[in-house]
Amino acid sequence: MTCTAVAASAQSSAAKALVGVPSTLVSGLSSSQLADLIDYWEAGLQTHTLLTPLGDNARLLELTNEVARLELGPGSFTELVMLPWKNDTLTAVVTTVETPARDSHLTLYDSRWRPVKSGWKEPKLADWAIDKRSRETVEANVPFMLAEYSLDPKTGVLTLTRTIDSWLSKDARPDVRPLMFNELKYRWIDGKGFVREK
Repeated sequence: MTCTAVAASAQSSAAKALVGVPSTLVSGLSSSQLADLIDYWEAGLQTHTLLTPLGDNARLLELTNEVARLELGPGSFTELVMLPWKNDTLTAVVTTVETPARDSHLTLYDSRWRPVKSGWKEPKLADWAIDKRSRETVEANVPFMLAEYSLDPKTGVLTLTRTIDSWLSKDARPDVRPLMFNELKYRWIDGKGFVREK
């Protein structure tokens, strides 16, 4: 079954996931601190901030049944997105940092916050090449990939937008930018995970 909408129950809501998230994933914020952020948000005080153990100001940017998005300091963001998985619900945790170009990573967790290896695999450099002939050139001239992730909980579509360009010299030869996709798109399919869209 393709994920066209994520029907999060009260027991699997993003708010509940946020309160239970391991502190290592949210800059050391405790469950009680996260619960306070939720209380302030629901009281209409969306700009309220808390000081993290790292000395940064953390605040909620979005909170729905399906999504909880946090700013954890300058250029640091963490998003929790609820996804259906067979008879359970998984939490996709998308972390984004500014390097200064934005770079994201995604990890799936079960209801006990154990990493789920099936369902998502980071694309390789070769996956960004527009065709087979471009792969060797891309792999030889791009040292690593930077990409910003955006996961739409309503459609289950994960969009990876290439941000490595600011690290690539415009005068470099060959110019590999035209040889790479600007975006990669994946769709969440219940029971299978993220499947790349062609």
